[in-house]
Amino acid sequence: MKNFFTSLAALFVGIFLSTQLNAQYCVPNGMSSTWDGIQRVATIGGVTNFVQTSGISPVYTNYSATRKVSVKKGSSFTLQITNSWQGNAWIDFNGDGDFTDPGEDLNLYIYKTTSSSGGLSNHTVTVPFSAVTGTSRMRIAAGYDGRPPRFGPCGNIPGYSNYGGEFEDYAIEFIPPPANDAGVSALKVPTICAGTNDLDVFLENYGTNTLTSAVVQGSFGGTNYGPDTLTGLSVAPGEDTIITLGQYTATSGNTYAVNASAYFPNGVVDGDATNNAMATQNLTPAMSGTFTIDPSGGGDYTSFTAAMSDLVARQVCDTVYMDVVSGTYNGFIEFRGVVGAGPFAPIIFRSAPGNTSAPVLTNGGNPVEFDDSWWITLDGFDIKTTSRTSDVIYFQDNNDHITIQNCDISKPAYTSTSASYSLIYMSTSSVDHSDNITIDNCNLTNGSYGIYAYGNNGLRLHDWTVNNCTFTDQYYRHNWFYYVDDVTVTNNTFKDVRYSSYCQLNYIYYVNGALIDGNTWDISAGNDYGYVNYIYYSPDVTFTNNSMDLNTGASYRYASYFYSAPDAVIADNDIRLYGSRTAYGIYVNSYSDRALIERNTISLESSTTSYGMYLRDPRGSSGNPSIIRNNIVNQPIFTGGTSYGMQVWYPDYVEIVHNTIRLNSANASSSCLYVYEFGTPIDVYARNNILNNDGNGYALYMSGLNSINFRDNNVYSTQGNCLGYISGCKADLAAMQATGTAQDAGSIEHVVDFFDANTDLHVFYDATVDGVGSAALSVAPEDFDGQARDPLNPDPGMDEFRVPQNSVTLLTIDNPTTPLCGLVSDYDISVQNIGTANLDSFNVDGMIYHLGGGSTPLTTFQYAPSSGIAPAGFASFNAGSLSGGFQNGDTLTIWVSLPNGVNDSIPNDDTLSVFLTDGLSGVFTVGDTSTGSYDYASLRHAQTLLDSVGAICDTVFFEVATGTYEGMTIPYMVGSSAQAPVVIRSMVGDADSVTINQVSGGKGAINLDNSGNVIIENVTLAGSGAGHALNMMGDGDNVWVSNSKLRSTGSNTSSNSAVVYLSGERDNISITDSRIGGGSYGLYIVGNSTNSPASNLVFENLEIVNAYYMGTYLNNVEGLEFNENEISSNSSYTNGYGLYHNNVNGRINVKNNSLTSSSDWPGYGMYNTGVSGTSNFPALFENNIVKIGYSTYTNSVYAFYATNSNFVNLNHNTIVTEGTNSGASATYFAGGGGNQLTNNIFANMGSGYGLYISGTFTITNSNHNDIYAAGNNLGYFNAAISSFSGWQSTSGLDQNSVSDDPGFYSSSDFRVCSDSLDGRGTPTGLMYDFEGEMRSASTPDIGADEFTAPANFRLPADTTICKGDVLNLSASLNSGTFAIWNNFQPSNNFSVSTPGVYKAFVANTCGQSIDSIEVLWADPVELVNDTHLCAGASFTANAGIAAANGSGATYMWSTGSTAQTLNIASRGIYAVEVTDNIGCVSVDTIAVTQSRGVSLPADTSFCDGKTYVVNANVGAGNYFWSPTGQTGPVIFVNQSGTYRVNYTDNKFCTSIDEIIVDVVLDPVADFTYFQKYYSVSFTDLSSDASTYMWTFGDGDTSYASNPAHIYANAGTYTVTQYIQNACGTDVMTQKITISNIVGSEELAGLNGISLFPNPNSGMFDLAINGVDDQVLNIKVVALDGKVVFDTEVQNSGVTELNIDLGNVATGVYLLRVQGDTYNAVEKVTIK
Repeated sequence: MKNFFTSLAALFVGIFLSTQLNAQYCVPNGMSSTWDGIQRVATIGGVTNFVQTSGISPVYTNYSATRKVSVKKGSSFTLQITNSWQGNAWIDFNGDGDFTDPGEDLNLYIYKTTSSSGGLSNHTVTVPFSAVTGTSRMRIAAGYDGRPPRFGPCGNIPGYSNYGGEFEDYAIEFIPPPANDAGVSALKVPTICAGTNDLDVFLENYGTNTLTSAVVQGSFGGTNYGPDTLTGLSVAPGEDTIITLGQYTATSGNTYAVNASAYFPNGVVDGDATNNAMATQNLTPAMSGTFTIDPSGGGDYTSFTAAMSDLVARQVCDTVYMDVVSGTYNGFIEFRGVVGAGPFAPIIFRSAPGNTSAPVLTNGGNPVEFDDSWWITLDGFDIKTTSRTSDVIYFQDNNDHITIQNCDISKPAYTSTSASYSLIYMSTSSVDHSDNITIDNCNLTNGSYGIYAYGNNGLRLHDWTVNNCTFTDQYYRHNWFYYVDDVTVTNNTFKDVRYSSYCQLNYIYYVNGALIDGNTWDISAGNDYGYVNYIYYSPDVTFTNNSMDLNTGASYRYASYFYSAPDAVIADNDIRLYGSRTAYGIYVNSYSDRALIERNTISLESSTTSYGMYLRDPRGSSGNPSIIRNNIVNQPIFTGGTSYGMQVWYPDYVEIVHNTIRLNSANASSSCLYVYEFGTPIDVYARNNILNNDGNGYALYMSGLNSINFRDNNVYSTQGNCLGYISGCKADLAAMQATGTAQDAGSIEHVVDFFDANTDLHVFYDATVDGVGSAALSVAPEDFDGQARDPLNPDPGMDEFRVPQNSVTLLTIDNPTTPLCGLVSDYDISVQNIGTANLDSFNVDGMIYHLGGGSTPLTTFQYAPSSGIAPAGFASFNAGSLSGGFQNGDTLTIWVSLPNGVNDSIPNDDTLSVFLTDGLSGVFTVGDTSTGSYDYASLRHAQTLLDSVGAICDTVFFEVATGTYEGMTIPYMVGSSAQAPVVIRSMVGDADSVTINQVSGGKGAINLDNSGNVIIENVTLAGSGAGHALNMMGDGDNVWVSNSKLRSTGSNTSSNSAVVYLSGERDNISITDSRIGGGSYGLYIVGNSTNSPASNLVFENLEIVNAYYMGTYLNNVEGLEFNENEISSNSSYTNGYGLYHNNVNGRINVKNNSLTSSSDWPGYGMYNTGVSGTSNFPALFENNIVKIGYSTYTNSVYAFYATNSNFVNLNHNTIVTEGTNSGASATYFAGGGGNQLTNNIFANMGSGYGLYISGTFTITNSNHNDIYAAGNNLGYFNAAISSFSGWQSTSGLDQNSVSDDPGFYSSSDFRVCSDSLDGRGTPTGLMYDFEGEMRSASTPDIGADEFTAPANFRLPADTTICKGDVLNLSASLNSGTFAIWNNFQPSNNFSVSTPGVYKAFVANTCGQSIDSIEVLWADPVELVNDTHLCAGASFTANAGIAAANGSGATYMWSTGSTAQTLNIASRGIYAVEVTDNIGCVSVDTIAVTQSRGVSLPADTSFCDGKTYVVNANVGAGNYFWSPTGQTGPVIFVNQSGTYRVNYTDNKFCTSIDEIIVDVVLDPVADFTYFQKYYSVSFTDLSSDASTYMWTFGDGDTSYASNPAHIYANAGTYTVTQYIQNACGTDVMTQKITISNIVGSEELAGLNGISLFPNPNSGMFDLAINGVDDQVLNIKVVALDGKVVFDTEVQNSGVTELNIDLGNVATGVYLLRVQGDTYNAVEKVTIK
C-alpha cells in the first residue's frame, strides 16, 4: 500500500512539473540586431547551477529543457550575465505561464554603453517563500530598455518597435525547504572586543514553519555555552533574531576560537543539518571607544592616515569615536573599509568636544575619498580643496552607509559645468557603487555641482539622502541623481547658482522612488535656469512641502518639471513666480500618468506669460485617474502678461476638482482653466472649482466642445467681455450652458468674497457659494486645510467653510501688552463681526493667571453698542479695568462669547492670550565680578537677562569693561524701537579694550535672532573660520555699528565665514567708522527677495580688508549709502569680488570709495547685476577709485562690471585695470538701459578694453570721459574698436571725451598728470573730489582727482587788496605738490599783506611750473576837513574814491544815506563807510559846527490889558528890534503888531526872526437874516468872535458863522446867536415869523393824499385814495418855481407811487396832484 501511494505521489508531481515546463509562455517580438547582445549566462550558489555561452544574434532561444538552476525557497543565488547594451531578467515565481505578476520583473536594468562585449555583471536573486514548488521559467533579455521601458518579457511594449534584441529562456526549480530548519548564521558583530561583553549571534529560521524554540550552544576560547533550550521565540520563515549565548572576557593581543550552532528547531530533528553551525572563527579583540587625533601630538594619532591604518589593522567590535582636535589637516584622506564596522559598530570621526572651530580638511586635490568603506560618519568638519578643478569628497569603488553631517564643504569658485568639479562626486563603473549615503546639515559652497551621484542602468545606486543642507553659489547644478533609487532630498535650502544659461538645479533622472520634501529654493538672480526641479523618467516621486521663490528674470523658468514620472505625488508646495519672463509653477509633461496634484499654492507675480500648472498628456485610467484637487493659483498683482492658472493639453481620465484659481491680468487671452483637446478626451471632469478672473481674460477656455467631458458646480467670473471660450467667446454663464452638450447646470457666475484676494483665498463666509458644489467625496474627501467636506453639498474651491449667522472674532488684545512700563489697569480689545446678522451684543470675559500660581477672573463685560456692528464690521473698545493693575508674569486670557445671546457659530477664533512682563531699561555693566562691581560677569549672563525678560521699556545699555568675552545672542525684545534700543559698548570707549569672540557652538560673536534696534559701538567682534563677527538672522530693523572692529578668519567662499552676515528683511542697517577684516566676505547682506529686501543700508568710512572672496555682497537691497570706504585684500583668490551688488534698487549712492589691488584678488572690482535707479533718482557711482590687476596678470578682470542694470550714473570715477588678458575691461556694461557715464577715467593699462558696452541702448549718454587702453582695442561697442575716432563714430558717444594716457603718478597712486584731462569735464553738481578738494564749478577735471597740470598752473591775476588785509595764495597742483616763493619760503600756501610782485615755483611728480602775481593796495575814502556853518546854511560832503576801484562802490553814511554825497545842514559828526568794487572797506568822518540862529516864539495872542515878554536870547552878540529900535535880547509887548529881531554873533553870522502879536478884545454879537418862504439865511455881523452857536427856535442848532435854516412849518421863532473868544462871550436874540405859502394849506391832505416819510432825503412813497378814475399829473416844485419832478399816471381807485427826486438841494418843496376833477398840494421837506 505504501509503495502504491508513493508511486501515485510521484505521478502527480511529474504531471505538475510537466505542466509547468510546457506552460505557454509568450514568444518575444520586435527583436533587432541593433540591440542584440547576450553572450553568457551562469548561476552560482544554487543547489544545482548551469553555464550557457552563446553567440550574439537577434533571436529567441529556449534553453529550459537543458539548462536549469535549482534553488531552495527562501535562499538566494547569483545570476551572472555577460551582455552588451541594456538588459533585464524575469522569473515566473508562481508558475502561471507569464512574467507579469508582482516581483517577477527583477528590474536588473543591466546597462552597457556600447554594442561591444560589455563584461560581466552579478545580480543576487532571492527566491521568495511564496514561490510555487517545482520547475518554472527564467527569461533573460538584451535590448534598449530606457525610461519608460521600451520592451518587456514579450518584446516591445505598445508604442515602441524594434527595441528588443536577444531573448533566452532557462529552467529554474524551486525546492521547498524543510518545515523545521534552524541554524546560527553569524556573530552579531564579526569581531570581538577586549573586556567582558555579550556573545551575540544571529539565529536564522531556514524552515517553512515559524520558529518557536531551538537548542543553541557555542564556545569562546575554550569556554562553552549551553546547550540551552530557547522557548517563546517567534521567528518567521526566512527571518532571524539575535541571541545572547552568554558573556565572554577577552584580552587585547590574544586570539580566540569562536563558534556556535543550533538544532532541534521546534523540538524536532533539524530538516537540514548542513546549515546548523557557523564556521569557526579565530578572532583577536578589535577596537572600540573614543580616540583622539591631534596634529600636535597630544592624542592617540597625529593624522587621519595613522588612525585609518590602525582601524584597518585592528578592526572594530563596537562604536569607535575619533575625536579630531581643531587645526588644518592638509593632505589626502582615504577612508577604507574596516572589518567589524556595521550598524552596531559604526566609526565616527567628529570634531572634538570643546573645539572652538571646526577642524579643516584640505588639499590641493580632493581632500576626502571613500574607497570600499562602510559605516563611517564625518561630523563637524570644514572640508575644502584649494583647487578649482577638483572635487572635494570622492566616492571610489563600493561604499555603504556613509554619513557626512554638520560639515562645511567648499572649494574656490570656478566657471565650469564639468561634474568632475563637484563638491561630492560618485560615478558608477560597471562594478562599483555607493549606497546608503547621507549628507545631513551641511553647507555646500562653490561646486560645479553640489552633489553628483551617477549610477547606471545595470548597477543602480540606492538610498541617497540629503537633509537640512544649504547649497550656496554652485556654478551649474545643486544635485544630480542619475540611476539612483530611493533618493531623499528633504529640508534643504538652495540658493542661486552662478551659471547664466539653461540648467537643471535639482536633477532627478531615472530614479525610482524619490522623496523631495520640505526644501526651500530662493532663486533670485534671474539667470536662465531652465529647471529648478527636473524630474525625468522617474516613477513614484513624492514632491511635497517645498517652497520655491523664483525670479523669472531671464528666459523660461520651470519651478518643477516632471517628464515620464508616473504615479507622482505633488502636494503642499508653495511656489512664487516673479520677474519678467515666462514661468511655470508645476509642469507635468508626457507619460506622467496617474499624478496626484493637491494642496499646492502658486502665486503668479511675473510681468509676462506665466502658468500656475501646465499639464501635458495628463492621463490616468478608469479606476485610477490623475487628480488635481484643492490647489490654489493666485495672481496677487495686476499684470499685463498672459496668465494661465491651469493649462491642460490632451487629457484622459483626469479629475480637476475643488481648485481655487484667481487671475488678475489685463491680457484678454488669460485663462483660469485652459483645456485643449486632441481627439475626444475620455472622462475629463472639472467640477467644484472657483475660477475667478479679476482681469480681462476667461474664467474657462476650451478649445473644443468636448475638451471637458463633465463640468458642473463651478463658480465663474471675469471682468472681461468673455466669461468663457467654448469654440468661441461666451459672454456669460447662460451662453456657456447653451453651447454643446448640457453642462454647468449647477454652476454659478459670481465674484467670490475671499479673506484677502491678494494673500488669502479662503472664502470669507460668502453665502452665495456656500454648498453649491456637487458630491465628490471619492475624489476630494477633505479640503485644502484637511477639513472634512460636506458629503452632499460641499463648497466649491479649495476651502470648505461655514457661513455663520452669529459670530464674533477676537482680533487683538490692544492693551495691556508686553512690556508693562508702569501701572496698566485697563484692558482693551478689537473684534470683528464675521456673522451674517447684525451684532447687537456679546460678552467679554477673561482670566489672569499669575506667575506664582492662582488666577483672577475678570468681570464679565457685555458689549452692546446702540447701533450694533454690521456684518464684516469692526469695533475697538475698553472692556474693563483691573484694580491694582497687571503684574509682571501675568498671563491675560480674554474670550468673547454669546453673540446676540446665542452660541458662537465659529468659536475657535474667540480667545486670545498675552503674557505680560516688565520691560528692561537703564545701564548694566559687564565685567569680572570678582575684581569689580559689575552687574554681570559675561555677555552670556547679559543674554540670559534679555532671554528671561524679553521686553524693553527704554534704552538698555550694556557697558563692557576691558577684557575678552564670549559673544551673545540678542533675542527679539518686545517694546524695543529706534528710540529704545539695546546698546553694547566699551566702557572706556576704545574698540581695542573689549574683544567679543564667537559664541561657542554658535554662528557669530553678536547674533541678532529676528531682533533689531541694536547699537554696537567701540568694541571688537571676532568670528571664527566658520562664523561671523555680526550675525543678523531673520528680520529686525535699526542696527547701528560704529567705531568698532569686526573680523573673522575664514579663508573660503562660504557665506558661513562672512564677517558681517545678514539674511532677512531688515531696514535701516548702518555700519560706520569701523574696520572689517578677514572672512570669506566682509559684508554679506541678503534680503529675502526683491519684494522683501534689506533696505536703507548705510556703510560709510569703513576699512574692509583681507576678505578672501568678496569685500561686500549685497543682494535684494532697497536703498544704499556706500561712501568713504577703503577696500583691499591680501587674498590670493582670483575670482573674488571687491563689491558685488545684485538686485540693488532705490536710492543708491556709492561715492568716494577706494578699491585698489595689485594682487590676484579680485577678479571683479565693483560687480553690479540688476542694479537699478530711476530716471529721477539714478544710482550714483561717484568719485570712486577702482584699480585691479597688475602688469603680468593673465586673468580677465573687470574693475567696474554692470549687467542688466538700469539708470546707473558714473560720474568722476577713476577705473583702472592692468594685465595681459585681452578680454579684460576697465569698465563693462551689458544689458539694461538709461545708464550715463560722465567725467570718468576708464583706463586699461594692459591688453584689454578701456570701455566695453554690449547693447545698443545700454548707455544713454557717455561724454567728457577719458577712455584709454594701452593694448590694441580701445573699447567694445557690440564689436571691438581700436581707435578713438572709430569709437565715437560707431557708438555715437563721447563726442567731448578724450583718449589719453592719464599719466598716473604710479601703479598704486591714481592722481593724474595729463593736462588733456585738466578742466575737460562738465559740471555734474559734484562739489568736491575724492580727497575733499573743491572742484571747479564750470570746468571740473576728468576722474576722481581734481588737479592742475603743471602746464596749466597759474597764480591768480594781479590784484588789489585792502590795506590791512591778508591775501592767501596757494601754489598747488594737487596733493603732493612742492612749492617755493620768491622769498624762498617752501610752502604751498603763502600770505601777502603788502603790495609787491610775488613769484611761485611749483613741482610735483608730473613736472614743474612758475608764475607771479602783482598785489596793490586799494585807495581809502577821504572827506574834507571839519567845517563851521552859519545858522540855516549847508554844504555837500563827497565820499568818492579813486576810479580804479571806485566804480560800483557802495556807501553808508552815519545818517543812513547810501549816496556818494551827503548834504549837511546841521552841526554834528558825520561818518561814512565805503566798500569799493573789490570789497575793501574804508571809513572817514567830518565834524561840523554851526552858529545858533535867533528863534522867536510862535505868533501869539492875549487879552487886552495884559503884557507879553518876547525873548530872543541865543548868546553873546548884537540884537536889534524893529519897529521898537530896542537892542537887548528881550522886549515887552502890550499892543498888536509884528516885531522883528536882527542878531549877529561873534562868527559874523546874522540871523533874523519875527513874531506877530494879536491883542484880543471882548466879543460883540450881532446878525441879520434873509427869509424866503420857509428858508432863512443868517449873516454874522459880530466882532472878535472865534466860535459860534445858533438856536433857531424849532429845536435845531448850528455852529456855522453864517448858517441857513429851513423851517418845517409856519410860525414865529426866536433865533439866538452865541459867540465866544479866549477873552469872553456875547449873545443876541431876534424873532422871525414864517408864513404859509398861499393856497398850499388849503389843498394839503385833500382826498386822502399821503406821503411817507416826510421829511425825507429825496425818496418817498406817494399814496392817493378815493379819487375817481382819471389821468393825474404829479409835479414837485421848488419854492422858487423850478419843477424838479413831473409825471402822469392813470388812477383807478388807489394809486401808489415811489418818487425819487435825485440829488436835489435840501429845503421845502411843494407836491401838486391835479386831474380833471381833482387838485391837491402837499409840502415835502428835503433834509
